[in-house]
Amino acid sequence: MALYDRYSDVMSGHPPFVQRMERRRKERILGFAERALRKSKDVRALEVGVGIGLFADACMKRGWDYTGIDRNDKMVRSLGERARVIAGEVPPLPAAIEPETIDIAYSSFV
Repeated sequence: MALYDRYSDVMSGHPPFVQRMERRRKERILGFAERALRKSKDVRALEVGVGIGLFADACMKRGWDYTGIDRNDKMVRSLGERARVIAGEVPPLPAAIEPETIDIAYSSFV
């Protein structure tokens, strides 16, 4: 979808302090999720709308099993170089996501 082809370029072009603020926001969200899940291992995280990969990075930093879903092929390819990303629309969840296999689902600015 061409509408989002420039999204990663625009987001990556933000000043470093903006990107740091966004990373901190993702870390705070995941800190809250860790407390709610009461486990920090074997967490399966799903993100709808992968952005520039900040949530993916925060999940993988914790050793979580991350899967992203995005409708834009460019974003799927870009993040897909370092994480599991599925091209698709939500809803419904793509068939590759098995029922009852996700501990946390996240979406932001979608």
